[in-house]
Amino acid sequence: MAGPFQADYVFGKNNLVVLRHPKGKFLRVKPGDLNQIDENGGVGQFARWNIELDGEQDGLKVVKLKSQKSGKYLRIYNNGLTIDCGGGGGKWTRFKCRPTSGNSFKFESCELAGKYVAVQPRGVVVGGGGKYTEFSVWGNQPDAAPQQPQVVYVQQPAQPVVVVVQQPQQTYEAPPAEEVVPAQETVAAPAADPEPEPEPEPEPEPEPTY
Repeated sequence: MAGPFQADYVFGKNNLVVLRHPKGKFLRVKPGDLNQIDENGGVGQFARWNIELDGEQDGLKVVKLKSQKSGKYLRIYNNGLTIDCGGGGGKWTRFKCRPTSGNSFKFESCELAGKYVAVQPRGVVVGGGGKYTEFSVWGNQPDAAPQQPQVVYVQQPAQPVVVVVQQPQQTYEAPPAEEVVPAQETVAAPAADPEPEPEPEPEPEPEPTY
């Protein structure tokens, strides 16, 4: 980005960073009054911040921003009316990091919900979360090794496979039907006429006796 601060920083570990605000310069402690903050920083000692990771809140990483120049912490307090760099590391110095895109973040007070570090046209103020509360964060060393895309192999349930086996067509010849010989009707032969009984031979007439 500028000078030794070339690495995107995404709060992977404690690091030394610079915070570029929407107006193109960097947040810094004010020369001559290190408890105050102004918007006119470059990347020198007044604009360098030590990031101290401090757990999580609402699913977001929590950090403290400690000025390398003064050794004090950025804070929002007084019911959200005051922002400066006079903190000692207590509850008012804790900020949730809300990611927006790439290495850009918004810093919301953990104690005062909806109160953000902001650089508006009139300078450094407490903002409400709009476009003037977004900062790009640059480290002087890589934040973390780039993650390789994870390849996940998902085993799909086996789909049933329907296999159609075509059987060779077989020709079956029906056995020849048995020849049915119609039963011949038995016709009774006509009864033969009975043979005539032989007529009795006439008895010889007795010869006359003389």
